[in-house]
Amino acid sequence: MFQVFIGYGGERGKHIATRFGKYLERCGINCFAASTDPRWIIPGHTLEHIMKKLQQSDVMVVVCTEETGASQNLKREIEYAIKNNILIIPFVKQGVTPPFNLADNYWCEYFPDEKPWSMHSRMVLYILHHMETKSETTPALRQV
Repeated sequence: MFQVFIGYGGERGKHIATRFGKYLERCGINCFAASTDPRWIIPGHTLEHIMKKLQQSDVMVVVCTEETGASQNLKREIEYAIKNNILIIPFVKQGVTPPFNLADNYWCEYFPDEKPWSMHSRMVLYILHHMETKSETTPALRQV
């Protein structure tokens, strides 16, 4: 099953990641956000659980706010995604430079601070395009 992993750094990032994850689910896209929302995290789950969810994912959306660059956990998740050829899509607050050289290597979607949700539909279209491309090139995902 196709899955999107949503990573972030800081409280503002967590709020945006949670809202975007709920939007993805309403669009029928399976996702995981490392947040305290009960749909994704049960208290007591560890970093190992989060990394397992990333391992099962096809796309990693990285919510970038002013706090993102300080997150060592997010840095570790991004490094894992790069090493394992997981598509990374930075979702970046306008005026913020994406950390970890993301802007140099990936297509970024920028959102206004007051209305991050205004760009959700563009993000979903980009993810759906990736899903379609992957299903066309992966024999196990093609319909016979």
